[in-house]
Amino acid sequence: KPPKSIYLSLLKGEYIALQSFIVLKKFAAAGFDVDFSTCEDTEYELRLARETKFELIDKPVVNIRRHTGNTAGDDFIRNRIKLYKKELDYLNRNREFPSNIDNSYARAICNYHIGNSYYARGETLTALKHYFSAQQCSLKIFSEQHFLLQVVKTITPKYLRKKLKN
Repeated sequence: KPPKSIYLSLLKGEYIALQSFIVLKKFAAAGFDVDFSTCEDTEYELRLARETKFELIDKPVVNIRRHTGNTAGDDFIRNRIKLYKKELDYLNRNREFPSNIDNSYARAICNYHIGNSYYARGETLTALKHYFSAQQCSLKIFSEQHFLLQVVKTITPKYLRKKLKN
């Protein structure tokens, strides 16, 4: 059964293999945003989810081969930050969108992912800034267990985390 909101599922990071899409010609014309060297498929899927309805084919339609070279480290993180900032900007300009979910929650999810990306780059203070922005957008973000775990992980010094693991 498809989720209530494909847009929200994509925003949360749930992946839909682009190879499994069948897109109407009028939507296919938009194509990938050439400003992205990675994450362009996710950016395209988010734009599609804003503009059209998705239907589910409840059977496997594609096989995906995963390998260690699927993404390019820092370039991927930089484009992920860019992707979620672009989506956050869209949500800030269109407070009524999406009509079937809480816009403030969607903005909180964007800030959370931006924070995670900065954390992956070792920019802890910038990550915390975005985590706090997420909770200011919507307290509903606290219902996501991984949000609290990530905030605690970010504010706990590395040496202490190592001690706690032992």
